[in-house]
Amino acid sequence: MKLYDQSKVALLLTDVVMPNMNGLELADQLLQREPELRILFMSGTGDANRGFGCVAKPFSAAGLLRRVSEVLESLPAGQVARTTAA
Repeated sequence: MKLYDQSKVALLLTDVVMPNMNGLELADQLLQREPELRILFMSGTGDANRGFGCVAKPFSAAGLLRRVSEVLESLPAGQVARTTAA
């Protein structure tokens, strides 16, 4: 969080499953600090089926770049991506 506070971040790309804090918890905390933050989850466990969008792992660099571009260009800030792309 210290690094986040020292930077200007346009998009959070986070794994859903992480030690100590999952991606949803991280997103919630950062949205409280920066409501304009755009969020994209990534997951290799099928968590995209829980109603939030994510990039399914494994993904290609081109696929990730395409998805990040879509999120940055099309979503109102502070909203979570709702579609899955590889």
